[in-house]
Amino acid sequence: MRRLSWSRRPNPILFLFLPMALTLCVTSVLQVAARTAFAAEFDVDTAAAFFGKKPAVWGMRLSPDGQRVSFLKHHKDDFPIAVVLDLTTGKANLIASSDKKKGVDIVRCEWASDTRLLCAYFGVWKLRGDTLGSTRLVAVDADGSNMKVLLQRQQRKAEEFALNQSAIIDRLPDDPKHIWVQLRKKNGMGVSRVDIEKNNLTTVERPKQGVWQNLSDGRGEIRLRYKTDKFWYDWEYRLAGERKWHRLHRYRPDDDHNIYWPVSISPGSNELYIWDWHEGRTALFQETLVEDPSEPRKRKLVYSHSEVDVDQTVGIGKFRRRVGVAYRTEKLHIDYFDEKLEAIDEAVSEELYGQEIVFVDESWDGRFYLVYASSDVEPGAYYRFDSATASLVRIMQTHPWLDGVNLARMKPVRYKTADEVSVPGYLTRPNGADGPVPLIVFPHGGPSARDDWGYGRLPQFFASRGYAVLQANYRGSDGYGKDWLGRGGFHGWRRVVSDIDAGVAHLVEKGIADPERVCIVGWSFGGYAALISAIENPKRYRCVVSVAGVTHPAQLVRDVWQGNLLEKRFTREFVPTKGEDVIQGSPLKRAKEMPVPVQLFSGDMDLNVDVGHSRDLEKALKRAKKKVSYVEYEGADHSIHRQTHSIDMLQRMGDFLKEHLRVENN
Repeated sequence: MRRLSWSRRPNPILFLFLPMALTLCVTSVLQVAARTAFAAEFDVDTAAAFFGKKPAVWGMRLSPDGQRVSFLKHHKDDFPIAVVLDLTTGKANLIASSDKKKGVDIVRCEWASDTRLLCAYFGVWKLRGDTLGSTRLVAVDADGSNMKVLLQRQQRKAEEFALNQSAIIDRLPDDPKHIWVQLRKKNGMGVSRVDIEKNNLTTVERPKQGVWQNLSDGRGEIRLRYKTDKFWYDWEYRLAGERKWHRLHRYRPDDDHNIYWPVSISPGSNELYIWDWHEGRTALFQETLVEDPSEPRKRKLVYSHSEVDVDQTVGIGKFRRRVGVAYRTEKLHIDYFDEKLEAIDEAVSEELYGQEIVFVDESWDGRFYLVYASSDVEPGAYYRFDSATASLVRIMQTHPWLDGVNLARMKPVRYKTADEVSVPGYLTRPNGADGPVPLIVFPHGGPSARDDWGYGRLPQFFASRGYAVLQANYRGSDGYGKDWLGRGGFHGWRRVVSDIDAGVAHLVEKGIADPERVCIVGWSFGGYAALISAIENPKRYRCVVSVAGVTHPAQLVRDVWQGNLLEKRFTREFVPTKGEDVIQGSPLKRAKEMPVPVQLFSGDMDLNVDVGHSRDLEKALKRAKKKVSYVEYEGADHSIHRQTHSIDMLQRMGDFLKEHLRVENN
C-alpha cells in the first residue's frame, strides 16, 4: 500500500512554492468504526480474525477535481468491489465488482476524467495445462453506469496472446476519451489508441518481433522501446518528433548486474532519465539523446545516496509528473524536487508525527492532495490535504478494527556475522516482553527483495501470540547496493542461511530470544529459506512453516510457461541448474534430513511458485516418515489473498506454532 504512487527505475521539475499557513486542522469525513480496546495478546481465533481480514479500503485514488475518491473494499462474498465516495456529501456508490463465478478480481481503478474511470481485473485460468494470469480493462462512469469491457471483443481470437489487456502506457489526460494500451500479437507488442466510451481501437504502433515494452512521453508520443532476441536485450529511442529508432543500450541476457533502465523522457525534448549504478548503488541520471547513437551521450548524476540504492520515483498529478525520489535506510525517505510538496510534506509529517507520508494523487489544478500515512503501529489511513486552506481531513482508515489495539513496535536492528559483516533487519517484540521469549524467524521473499519498517499483519499476528519476530535483510537482499546483492537468487542460499542464523544467535546472546523455542516461517523464497535453514541447522529450530515456498529451485526453470522465453531466461539467472547446489540447495532432494515438523500452505492457482512444489515436498516428507501437514486452498494464487483462506491459514499456523513453542496461556 505504501508504494501506490511510486514507480521503480522522475523528472526533476521545480515549481514555485505557494505560501500558505502551515497550521493543520485534522477532522474526519467518515466514522468508519468505533474504537475497540483489546488486550495485548489475543487467543488464536481472535488474532487470526484481526490480522487475517482484508483491509477496509485500499487502492484509493483522487478524482481530477479533487472532490471524490475511488477505492477498493472487501465485499461479504470475499471478492473486492470498487466504490466512489463524494467527499462533500459523504455519499458512496458501487461502480464495479469482481466476478465471483469466474474467479476474477477487480485489482485497481483510476480516474480518466471527472466522470469516467478505468478499472483493471485479474484472474487465473488454465490453457493447455499451464496456469496463466489474465487481465482485462473496464471503463465505467463515476455513478456506475455506461460500463464497457474494453479490447476483449477485438482480442477474443488471440488466445494466449491476449492475456494482458490492461497495460495502459499513456492516459492522454488532454484527450480524456482515449488512452493508449499495449497489446501483444504473436511475438511482439504493439500500441493501440482506445476510445473508452465506444471501445474502438486505432493502431498507433504495429506489433514488432521481439518488442516487449513501449514507453510514451506521457503526451502522446512513443519514444522508447525494449527489444530482445536470443543473444541481446536492447533499449531503443526516437528523437522528439521523429520515427527512426536508434540503439540506446545493449546488454547480454546473462548480465546479472545490468540495471540500466529508463524512467521517463521529457515531452518534446531529448532529455531522458534513467537508473544505473553509481559507486555500486542504484542512482538516478539524466542523459541527453543524440541523433548519431555512436556519439557519446551527455550524462549527469541527478540523485544518489552514499549508503543505499535510490530506485523509486514519486509521480502525481495530471501527467503523473515526477516530484521526488524515494529510498530506504532504516525507514522510508522521500526527497522532493517540488518545493510546494516539500513544504506540505513537512507540515503533514509534523501533524502525523512518526508516520510515513506518501502523496498518492494531486488534483489537476494542484489544490488537493491524497495522502497515505502509516507506521509500524498505525496500519494506515487516507487523508485529503487542501493547499488553499492548509487543512488535513482523514477520509478512511485501512484497518479500523485495529483502532485502539496496542500493536507491537518494530525496531531496526543490526548484528554481526561470523565474517564480521553487519546485517540490517527488524525486530518486533511482544508488548510487555521481559526476558527471553519464543522467537519467530521470518525471512522475506523475493529472492532479491527486502523487509521494510511499517505495519505487517504477520509480524503483528506473531507478536500478539507472545513471540518476538526477526526479519533480516541478509546478503542478497535488494536496496543495499551491488556488493550486498551479490550473485543473487538461489545461487547465494548458503550465505542466506548463515546470515539468518547469525541473527538468531545475536538475539539469544542478548537475552531476547529463548534458544529452546525458535521456529522459522517464510513465504515464497522466504519459505525456501525457512526449509533449507532448518535442514542446515538441525538443532536451531523446533518447527518450520512454508507458505507457497520453493522446494526445488531447479524446478522453477521448468515451471515457467513454455511460451514465455524472456521470463525463462530471467529465471535461469537466479537459479542454479548445474553443480552440487542443485541437490544441496534443494529442500525436496534433502527431505530425509528435515529434523523438525513442517507445515505447508499453497494455492492451487499459484503463478509464481507452482503448487507442485508443496505437493511434492509433502509426499517426500511422508515417505521419509517426517512430520508434515499440508493445506491447499482451491482457486488461491501466490498471495492466498481470499479473506476466508487468510483467516483459516493464520488459525492453523497459530495452533501449529503454539504446539511446538509451548507458550503458557497462549
